[in-house]
Amino acid sequence: MLFRWLLWETIISLATTLLAGAAEWHVAPTGTATGNGSVSAPWDLQTAFDHSDVIKAGDTLYLRGGTYTTLAPNRIWTVRLTATMDQPLTIRSAPGEKAVLEFWNPATGTANFQVGNAAKSFGHNLIIRDLVFQNTRQQTRRSPATPAWELHRGAIILLGDNCKFLHNVVHDLGEGVTCEQLVTGGEIYG
Repeated sequence: MLFRWLLWETIISLATTLLAGAAEWHVAPTGTATGNGSVSAPWDLQTAFDHSDVIKAGDTLYLRGGTYTTLAPNRIWTVRLTATMDQPLTIRSAPGEKAVLEFWNPATGTANFQVGNAAKSFGHNLIIRDLVFQNTRQQTRRSPATPAWELHRGAIILLGDNCKFLHNVVHDLGEGVTCEQLVTGGEIYG
């Protein structure tokens, strides 16, 4: 039964992509801000998330296999992309590859992954699937009095409406997946 459902989902997704003339974009751990989003010149992760002028409804953003870390001073990957309900935008691992978003970087500390913003001006109608979100840093309390905020190990913050968070692996994040305001139409499973 599950196989039939997945097969049907794949057929519908492929048909929608072909009919819509959707584009495919690529990101790699070694990608750059000066890339063009192609397989041979991929973007870095945050550059792709900022390209709402290029990545449109119905498109797919493939994350090539490997480990992604953020060097941003605020340590937040912010997805500034948005789509429509009838043509969602998909962010996923490239076929046959495993993209890992590592929330710990010794140079910057613990990161967060944020979809949308509090003003709800972007981050809607996204499908985020087949990714690994992790924090490999081993943290222990220095003492029983250590405040909880010092143990922050990262969070996935969903602020956009109608977003689907499907078939991802989330482990060792202190705050897991959270919605910090009223979000409608969201799905988290798998």
